[in-house]
Amino acid sequence: AGPEGMIYVADSGHNRILVIDQSGKITTTIGTGERGLKDGSYNQAQFNLPRGLIVLDDVLYVADTNNHAIRKIDLKKKTVVTIAGHGKKGDVASPWDLEVRQPGRSLHAPRRFRSQALVVPGCRQSVRIAT
Repeated sequence: AGPEGMIYVADSGHNRILVIDQSGKITTTIGTGERGLKDGSYNQAQFNLPRGLIVLDDVLYVADTNNHAIRKIDLKKKTVVTIAGHGKKGDVASPWDLEVRQPGRSLHAPRRFRSQALVVPGCRQSVRIAT
């Protein structure tokens, strides 16, 4: 659960993120539902098989699997930006999960038998990205 007890769900089959209150009601949909890699407001952003999610303060990080990207959702500004990856396999290859490890200022992206750290300004936790 995130701020104010909200629950965040990666609706992978519909290429969007759902925000659900404690009663089970969908309060917000993040993303158009169309496949794509587009940053912007909640109703402009596009994902392609989002999977792993993690909330750190007022930021929701998303492993956007088929976009080979990590996305950052600012829950206060209601915006989505890509912080790693560019839609093709490369430094970030098909991430499917995120995990908080220890206090720090980097995202860790394990790739088979090695790990790559991506510096993310303002991130107060270390996050492991499973690929």
